[in-house]
Amino acid sequence: MINKVRLGGFSSGKGGILHIHLGALESRIDVLISIAKEFPTLVPYISPTHCSRTQELFFDCLEFGKMGGMVDISTGGTTYIPPHEAVGIALENGVPLENITFSTDGRGGVKRVDPVTGEVTYKPAPLDRNHKEMVGLVEKGILSLEDALKLLTVNVVKNLKIKNKGRIEPGYDADFVLLDDRLQLKGVISRGKRVM
Repeated sequence: MINKVRLGGFSSGKGGILHIHLGALESRIDVLISIAKEFPTLVPYISPTHCSRTQELFFDCLEFGKMGGMVDISTGGTTYIPPHEAVGIALENGVPLENITFSTDGRGGVKRVDPVTGEVTYKPAPLDRNHKEMVGLVEKGILSLEDALKLLTVNVVKNLKIKNKGRIEPGYDADFVLLDDRLQLKGVISRGKRVM
């Protein structure tokens, strides 16, 4: 499957990555680790997300990250530890900064089970968590602002293999997010227009 995704990316001129939504399987990411060991050239085409859902899964994902894979930490879904703290642990365990990303789950439904009634409901994942966790990285001294922003910009572009995005440089299609001195959102400029 991964090879087909990779070849599809080549033929379409796009990234060609297999995005894998991780759950709470007992086997965690054993299959991905096996693929990474046997076929290391396929690692850049595998993109697991929700790596910090459980502690055991997270540490498996750190091994994958040290093998060159991406470690995506969901800021809007289930996580065993605050996402900014997960970044610190990943770095302490030897995962390169450029192999770590944040994602919000794109307003996907977050399942909630009432502990008393057992009723299952879904709540949209919040959109502000990437910003909140980026601020946490800076305020707790885990990363500088410049490095914290990489989890939302250049690292994501690298993972998705998107061209001409993620940097403010000539020839790049850049959006601007304006922050105040407390890192609070004050405005957004997209496609040359102020949208917030």
